[in-house]
Amino acid sequence: MHHLDEAANGRTISLQRGDTFELKLKEPRTSGYRWKVEEAGKAVGRLQELETQSEASHPGASAPRRWQFTAERTGSSFLRLRLQRSWEPAGSGRLFDLTVNVAD
Repeated sequence: MHHLDEAANGRTISLQRGDTFELKLKEPRTSGYRWKVEEAGKAVGRLQELETQSEASHPGASAPRRWQFTAERTGSSFLRLRLQRSWEPAGSGRLFDLTVNVAD
């Protein structure tokens, strides 16, 4: 399994069909921000949001949100997540983008 975090933003990764990767992004939950998957593409077929435990050492600290993705089809996919408050206008917030190339 491949482990990715915020340092992978804007990058391209190469996987084999059947590979899985975990993405872990920090989220300042007490301020209302949440990461949401906006686009996952066809090559990244299976997505599972994992239960997260707070790693916060003090109140108000960011906690991680985690997803596990499985590369199910060959090809290239674009993965986009957005960190946004639910009451903010569509299209606002911070983006996380990742290109995933899947080969046999």
